[in-house]
Amino acid sequence: MSHPVATTLRMAVVAACLGLVASPLMAQNMSGSPPDSAHHGMHHGPHALLKGITLTSDQQTQIKAIHQRYHASMDSARKAGNTDRSGMRTMMESEGADIRNVLTADQQKIFDDNLAQMKQRMQAHRAKNQTQGSN
Repeated sequence: MSHPVATTLRMAVVAACLGLVASPLMAQNMSGSPPDSAHHGMHHGPHALLKGITLTSDQQTQIKAIHQRYHASMDSARKAGNTDRSGMRTMMESEGADIRNVLTADQQKIFDDNLAQMKQRMQAHRAKNQTQGSN
């Protein structure tokens, strides 16, 4: 059985991942580049996956539509009482894949690097929490 704090942290990580994929679109400035969010302490936050990528207006529109579609599905699942984390994770991964498909080859390389860095941070965070939880 999981420790309640660890469960809460895992849920927070999943929620953060959901925001990582979608929020950059809504926060982008007129140049199509995500604003500098480091001063807000969000260097691990919503802009992580699209950091360093300048989206065209067409890409912004497509990604916003993808996010809205997945967000609606995930909201419906949550409202129906579906707490299946693996199902939510699958939806998040599918959303990420769909967003990645909108990007150019050069943008995909940056996206992949950002995703790898995010996964490393999440693994380090999990390992730290497991170590603290066993004390």
